[in-house]
Amino acid sequence: MGRNRSSWYRRAQDAIKEYHQNKKELEAITADYAYAHSQREGERVQTSNLSGGTADIFQRMDKDERRKTLKRDIAAVEYGLAMQRLHEDGELRIKYITARYWSGVYTPDGAAVENNIAPATGRRINQEFVKDVARKAGYL
Repeated sequence: MGRNRSSWYRRAQDAIKEYHQNKKELEAITADYAYAHSQREGERVQTSNLSGGTADIFQRMDKDERRKTLKRDIAAVEYGLAMQRLHEDGELRIKYITARYWSGVYTPDGAAVENNIAPATGRRINQEFVKDVARKAGYL
């Protein structure tokens, strides 16, 4: 039977797994904001079309919220990676994390064996990394 973890552990792992996808999505949203802003500079705001304007406001609010979430998760993963680099065996830890989460090939124990470390050490590295990400993201 595994440990009793609240939703923070799964949320932090999801943020880690989706790190590269989140960076691409944030770039797309940022580019969309820049395009929308450049389009609005040249036109006047029409007050007669309130229903369309209200829907646009809610859509922008949803995008703003998503943008904040993406920024928070990306910053948390980058913080976790930075904390792992501070260790004496930092490069080995980064290799393990890359193999574990982003290569899409290895199980946690397989990533440990691939990097010539004991599976128990791999689990310890993973636990520290996930906790660092969860703390920075505010999940813990």
